[in-house]
Amino acid sequence: MNYYFISDDMFFLEGLKHALCNVSQNKFFINVHHYNELTPTKWDVVIIAVHNHEKRKRLFKQAFMRYMKIIVLLAQPVVHSETMRYPAIISKKIAIDELQHLLNKSANARIVQDVTSMRELDLINSLCRGMTITTYASRHRIPTEYLYRLKRKLFCNFGLINCNSTGVFVCRDLLSIRSWFTQL
Repeated sequence: MNYYFISDDMFFLEGLKHALCNVSQNKFFINVHHYNELTPTKWDVVIIAVHNHEKRKRLFKQAFMRYMKIIVLLAQPVVHSETMRYPAIISKKIAIDELQHLLNKSANARIVQDVTSMRELDLINSLCRGMTITTYASRHRIPTEYLYRLKRKLFCNFGLINCNSTGVFVCRDLLSIRSWFTQL
């Protein structure tokens, strides 16, 4: 089992190198600009701490990502669930001992596959393109209350509570990976 830490912040990567020196598994610390250096095997763990959503989106589109246990570190408030679902989101403010526990837990975890409907994908993609929920509701003749519940359900599935538009972009990226899992 290999652990890949990908970030656009070199100081963050250097800090992780020193903080995780007692983790015995193979660790690779990669700048987002050099992600082509990844040589993953199936079900390796990839921890992504990329702030720019365009770079993160490009990274998620790589074919090898569909076979990885992906954990995204965000500077957002995140609620953790007992069952680790991949792709997963955790807060960037996580303590080192919690991160080590999470890494140990993810080594033996199996991937829990969730089903994503085309309506969910279409809603999130439309919101990312700048459409409002009310406009989407009127175009598709769907009640706005249903769409707000659907968006809230997606955010809760990923642990994104009290989230803003950044959460919509993150949901889009993670839903694209989740839709790959349903194709396997």
